[in-house]
Amino acid sequence: MVCFPVTPGRQRWFPPAVAEERRPMIIDGKDPTGAESGFVAPAVKFGTFLGVFTPSTLTILGLIMYLRFGWVVGNLGLPLTLLVVLMASAITFITG
Repeated sequence: MVCFPVTPGRQRWFPPAVAEERRPMIIDGKDPTGAESGFVAPAVKFGTFLGVFTPSTLTILGLIMYLRFGWVVGNLGLPLTLLVVLMASAITFITG
């Protein structure tokens, strides 16, 4: 398959036969439809820390919170448990 960049962030895929027919029609960065064509910027990657470690840690901590929620309610009571959840949500919102 051959890809022709059409607009930043979008690509059109054509089978090789169609791509060869279409290739001469793209002149001076203009598509026959009048759309600007340009190279697509490389994808932004999260890397090891933001892409793997952080989501994995958040998933594990979320699971622990879910499994221990009944224990927290039993020991702290509902009002203090809601306060803990509210504080945790606030910290997540501020730092996220």
